[in-house]
Amino acid sequence: MGKRIASQRQVKGLSVPDLAGAAGISKGYLWQLENGEEPNPSVAVLTKIADALETTVAELLGQPTMKAKISSIPSTLPSGLREFLEEQKRRGEPVREDIARALAQLQARGGREDWAFLYEAIKRATQK
Repeated sequence: MGKRIASQRQVKGLSVPDLAGAAGISKGYLWQLENGEEPNPSVAVLTKIADALETTVAELLGQPTMKAKISSIPSTLPSGLREFLEEQKRRGEPVREDIARALAQLQARGGREDWAFLYEAIKRATQK
């Protein structure tokens, strides 16, 4: 792991002090990580380093990364959901595609109001 951190740091053109500062850790601790002297860094530390290097913790650990399969919105939707999505679009507030996919995956039934309630719950849970 330490060699991968050092390699990615060098590819980004960062010095040990640069990366340590960007990750919010000490230069000495980063040096220990890169040289294999600190075998068990916390996930929080690895996350800070990965963020500073614009990569993932999995990449730093040499683990394969996978992308989630993005399913499309089914062509046949429950009538209440279809009505809700169309109404949101007419109002100029279209539902984000990822949320529409999530709603389409639910095995819920109900009218437009029920789908509006589920939409609000998902929207709140996924706000950035």
